[in-house]
Amino acid sequence: MDKPCSRCEELVGDGVCCCSCLQSFHFACGGITEQGYRKLGERKSQWRCTTCKSAGKSSAKVAGIPVSPVPESTLTLENVMQELDKINLKLLPILNLADDVRIIKKDVSELKTVAKTLTSQISLLEEKVKMVEDLKDEIGSLKVRVGVLEEEMNFKDQWLRANNVEIKGIPQKASENLFDIVGRIGTTITYPITKSNINFVTRIPSRDKGSNSKSILVSFLNKYTKEDFVAAARQKSFTPLDIGLQGSHRIYVNDHLTARNKQLLTKAKTLATENNFQFVWVKHSKIYARKNPTSPVLTITRESDLSKLSAKPNKQPDLALN
Repeated sequence: MDKPCSRCEELVGDGVCCCSCLQSFHFACGGITEQGYRKLGERKSQWRCTTCKSAGKSSAKVAGIPVSPVPESTLTLENVMQELDKINLKLLPILNLADDVRIIKKDVSELKTVAKTLTSQISLLEEKVKMVEDLKDEIGSLKVRVGVLEEEMNFKDQWLRANNVEIKGIPQKASENLFDIVGRIGTTITYPITKSNINFVTRIPSRDKGSNSKSILVSFLNKYTKEDFVAAARQKSFTPLDIGLQGSHRIYVNDHLTARNKQLLTKAKTLATENNFQFVWVKHSKIYARKNPTSPVLTITRESDLSKLSAKPNKQPDLALN
């Protein structure tokens, strides 16, 4: 065809030609689809452009869409088909929109289902959170109670050890006589001990990682004998050589502390070193600390008391030792 389109003025390679004005049009510019035009068959020669068909006409609507009225004198099947094609073109976006609406409705329905499920799960979680919150105070109360019970058990356990002494640094030998060893220590510290003063004596595992020998546990029949024995031992530094055994390391005689109190003593010594405390000692199975000879004496009976070792010293001592 290669004529300019009467509407867009671009060359028409394949299009339609009006039988009235003989003008050429692209299919879209002529208001007809290529498929609709092909269906005209022999009626292609009678096809007219919209300008020619609408000359002297008034506007009309089909299915709510403006269409070009066709004079009764020119009303033919071709005209009707052309108008239907134009209507189909105008309705095509609406049909696509309907499909989109159906998809959106489906998505909304799925979202409602998911939202309902999530709402149920959230309600369940809220119930569980409320249960946890209700238990929070009870758990806190139980923790306090457990702490109190542990302190009470530790106090009673330490009280049961009131007559006991733990001796560290004695080399362990096969077929040793522990009663004899304790007697030698008594002689060395000038506080003689006989078998009649002792309830029982045995070896117990030592908590010192560098020690290969077990400690000696001595249980005296009398608490005051035990206290005097410990006091006398602390007045003199002695080694295994002093009691006829091998070894030049020092022998230590201490109160037999519970495992909890031993841990507390270790922590107290560490903090005391970090904060320049000169004295940390045990007396009557209780732990004491003092920064210098003129500072107050601090009593360490529980974990919370360790904070005293890093706090500023009080003007008045919290305990006077007898």
